[in-house]
Amino acid sequence: MKKLVMIAVAAFCAQTLSAQNIDRTHKPAPGPAPVVTIGDPTIYKLPNGITVLIVENHKLPKVTATYSIDAGPITEGNKAGVTSLMGGMLNEGTITKTKVQFDEAVDKLGANVSLNAGGGYASALTRYFPTAFMLMADGLRNPVFPQASFDKLKSQTLTGLKSSEKSASAISARVVNALSYGKNNPYGEFESEKSINNIGLADVKAEYKKYVTPSRGYLTFVGDIKPADAKALAEKAFGNWTGTTLKLPILKPVTNPTKTEVDVVDVSNAVQSEITVT
Repeated sequence: MKKLVMIAVAAFCAQTLSAQNIDRTHKPAPGPAPVVTIGDPTIYKLPNGITVLIVENHKLPKVTATYSIDAGPITEGNKAGVTSLMGGMLNEGTITKTKVQFDEAVDKLGANVSLNAGGGYASALTRYFPTAFMLMADGLRNPVFPQASFDKLKSQTLTGLKSSEKSASAISARVVNALSYGKNNPYGEFESEKSINNIGLADVKAEYKKYVTPSRGYLTFVGDIKPADAKALAEKAFGNWTGTTLKLPILKPVTNPTKTEVDVVDVSNAVQSEITVT
């Protein structure tokens, strides 16, 4: 016992002396940067134009897939907010499943499946991934757009806009973008109560039909999956999908200001000021 105590005391003294020898007047030198190795993807195209990219990584028994639509910046005009509402509606059920059934199917797998106006995402353990992936594809390809869900999402959007009217940072962001790009530019337009009220369910359906297509689509698989298995899943889920052909919009060049401009927005109920320099 005495020997163990002496060893512990000696170790403590050595550590203390070592700490005393550290020069704390200089910043420690950085260690070596970690090396990140990313494998080259296997790439091929489906007949309908979807580009498929597969990156194998068998370190963990998990696979993630992302479907991305390269639609470019979308000008929404007097219906600003329609794209966001359309994306939200993709999570409200499909032809084969109600929203509750869809969510329960995802939860049962312990997976993560989400959809938005830009595409879809699915992530799950390898054994459950094919099922999760097909759920994501079902959500993208077969949304039902129930009227009740649309009314609810629209109401929530309007409530959020009313809340942002009291936020100096939100107001500043809108004004800065509108002044920098112009209100008729997709980077300068913003949602308002008027633009949201201009949107009906038919507009959301039209937006979906126009932009959620295999044209300019990119399907990426990353994780514990073989290229042959990924190809088979891609073809099963999206091989016979058809839709409109997307073309990237041509935007007018933005004119730079010729002189310094100061713009002030009086928000009398704001508890703080927001200053933005751009």
